Amino acid sequence: MDTQETAGRLETLANVTRLEIFQHLCSAGKSGLTVGIIKDKVDVPASTLSHHIGKLVAGGLVEQKRNGRRLICTAKQDQIDELVLHLANEYCGEDSSIWG
Repeated sequence: MDTQETAGRLETLANVTRLEIFQHLCSAGKSGLTVGIIKDKVDVPASTLSHHIGKLVAGGLVEQKRNGRRLICTAKQDQIDELVLHLANEYCGEDSSIWG
């Protein structure tokens, strides 16, 4: 992962609403959440929710799949794991407290 990709992913998460959406999706695990359930959990208008989910998808942190009429969003946990590991390795160094 290069610096530009790292900054892009961090920028995607650097918004209270997107971070809250991402937190709910991570908690839901591989089953994900429908947009309707996300809307119930995050108090924003539908158009605003759509905008933020779109940013998370474009940032590579969330994927969407159709299941009939329902749109299911899932956190791409591997992408956030890669980001955290990259930050720890590249920016914190071997002596980082993140390694215990």
